[in-house]
Amino acid sequence: DAVLAFSPGEYFKFENKRIADYAKEITQPVFITSAKSEERDWSAMAKVIPSKQATYFVPQDRGVHGSSALHEATANSQEYWDAVTAFLKAL
Repeated sequence: DAVLAFSPGEYFKFENKRIADYAKEITQPVFITSAKSEERDWSAMAKVIPSKQATYFVPQDRGVHGSSALHEATANSQEYWDAVTAFLKAL
């Protein structure tokens, strides 16, 4: 029903297609986040997503890779949780 993507990137091909090729087919609501330094890894991919309800979140602090951003041991995990919660409430 919706997509939550943490630190997505062109890490592999599947059936000889890049991740961005699949991103062009996402019509569901989508939330993408990462560490601040990783934004460049997914920003081009995000531009091709046709979903009308897309949220892209980059933390104020440097953040961390992947869904570990939500772990309470992560310094700014609450910032990530606030963004995820707002996205989910908007669905």
